Amino acid sequence: MNEALWEKRLRGNLSTIEHIRKDGFNDLKAIADDFHHLQTVLTSVQHNYQALLAQNQRLKSMLLRSIDECYCWPGNRCDRCTKIIKLLGECGM
Repeated sequence: MNEALWEKRLRGNLSTIEHIRKDGFNDLKAIADDFHHLQTVLTSVQHNYQALLAQNQRLKSMLLRSIDECYCWPGNRCDRCTKIIKLLGECGM
């Protein structure tokens, strides 16, 4: 009878171990799916940030061209160009 109980426990343990392994595999798959989603989100953020940087560069160039095309000159800037220069300095553009 002891052998029958021992065999029953062994089979139960083996079944439990198999269940744990399947759960572990499913958990790893879920984590992989989460990483894939995170990579997709990060790629999207990266593209959006790159577009924002390009837009900022275009705006900075436009503002600097506006100053260059103005009748004023360095050391004697008009109010509009002075405001633009201060704005560029404050924004760290």
